[in-house]
Formats: sequence, structure tokens, C-alpha cells
Amino acid sequence: MPIEVCFEDDSFALSFCKNPFKLSIHEFGSTEVKIVSENINSLKDKEILFVYSPFIEKEPCRDFKLLLALNYIKQYSNSISLFSSFLSNSRQDKPTPGKEESISLKYWLYLLKNSGVNRITTVDIHSDKAQYFSSNLGISFNSIPHSSVFFEALKKEEFDVIIAPDKGAKHRAMNLSIILNKPYVILEKKRDYEKGGIEKIIYKGESLEGKKALIVDDIISSGGTIVKVLETLNLKKAILAITHQTLNKRGYENLDYLYKEEYLEKLFISNSIPLKEKRSFIEVVNLSNLRNFVLRL
Repeated sequence: MPIEVCFEDDSFALSFCKNPFKLSIHEFGSTEVKIVSENINSLKDKEILFVYSPFIEKEPCRDFKLLLALNYIKQYSNSISLFSSFLSNSRQDKPTPGKEESISLKYWLYLLKNSGVNRITTVDIHSDKAQYFSSNLGISFNSIPHSSVFFEALKKEEFDVIIAPDKGAKHRAMNLSIILNKPYVILEKKRDYEKGGIEKIIYKGESLEGKKALIVDDIISSGGTIVKVLETLNLKKAILAITHQTLNKRGYENLDYLYKEEYLEKLFISNSIPLKEKRSFIEVVNLSNLRNFVLRL
């Protein structure tokens, strides 16, 4: 079994690990950071599983500190695996149409590889290109599927149809459709690349008016997609199962409105990223239930 390592202030990792080896982050000056541990020699020639959440309550993102920690550990360990509850920089997997841009997902994987990581496990990755980029770098890559996170919670819920808000969420809807024995539909999302956001949702199938739906996706921020889906389909009510949340002020406002108007019944999310604000209709699924699964990968 690998030695589980994490930052001492990472609440997600501390809840996930059993007896973890903890690293401290020391900040000095205005911008300097170093990673320290009194017993780092105990990791010598050991297999490491670094458990990491990119976000903690007081710090929006600390990926640079992760790179420092990995470089620190690789001086001692002969094998480093990373379990990241949410893989940072993974949403940009291709350039914006008509523009020349660097691809953040590809470069982030490159940085992890050069920091000593040879295996990555994450939860419900946004893009399957992560597997391709990782393979080219010699990294073994695994993504725990959406259905593994939410099956136990959703099998108790009643609804008529499963909805994928765009083609990217198709596999999430298909997997749940099979194991929950429910029909599914796939919508088309048209983006406005100039102004940002969703221009419209397109659905060409049979009417879903008056139906209760389960809407599945990998991430929610402003909630704009969910609002557009409900407006377009005229659903009776919706349950949401969305793996990661980066809810902003507008996102909470949209969810509060949908719940108040009785369009939204419940939102299931994982604890991959800490919630800024709690709501009675938000139910958090603990990823520590998947610990044994992660250790087997």
C-alpha cells in the first residue's frame, strides 16, 4: 500500500486519508513559499499517493505549492501518484475557435510529469483529451466516472428522464441511464464566444413539458446552463447531479431563484471543492467513500 501524503491544512485530503504523512507550507517575505516536514526521510524509496484538493476555504488555488511539494518528495520517493479531487486547468483542452492559444490542460500535465508524478487519478474529468495528453507524457491517467460518485444517492430519487445539457455530458447520462433504467436525452449547447456564456439550448426530440428530470454535468459555476435548460424545455421540476462546483454570487442567486420558484428540487454535488455557502437543497456526496477504489487503481 502506498503512503498517503497531503498538506496539513487540506480538509478534503484529511477526510479522505487514513494516517496521512502531512506536509507544512511555510510562507515568508511577500511571495516566498517553502514546503517542510520533519520526517521526510521516512519516504525514502517508498510509493507515494499524494491526495490533493486545489481549493481550500481561505485560498482559491494553490497549484504552485503542489508543484513545490511534489518536487520536494521526488528527491526521496521512487513512485508518486496524485489523487486530485478536481484536476486544475482541465477545462481548456483546445484553443478557442479561430484563435491561437496555449492549452492549459496539456501544460499542467507536463508540469506534473516534470514534478515526479507518474500516475494521476481524478474525479469526472471535463475532457477525455486528458487521457491522450497524459499518455503522450508517459503518465497513467484514471478518471472516476460521474455515475460512481452519485449512484447510491440517485437510486433513491424519483424522476422521468435524464438530461445531458450538451454532448460533453452524454456519457454521464448514458451511464446513469443504464444503471438506473431511465431514458435519457442529449441537448445541444450553443455558446457565444465573443460575449461569453450560453446563447441558447437546442432540443429536437419529443416534448418534455411537465416532466421531472435529472440533469447531469461535471461542473456548475453561474448556473446559466441550468437556467437555459429549464427555460427551453419547460420542465416541471429538476434534480441536479453535478460533480464539481465553483459557484459564484450569480450561481447562488440562480439556484436560490430556481428553488424558490419550485423548478429545482435538489442539487447533489461532491465535496471535491468546499462550498462557500450552504443551502437546504444542496446535498454533498463525500468522495472518501471512493477511497478503496482509488487505492486499487
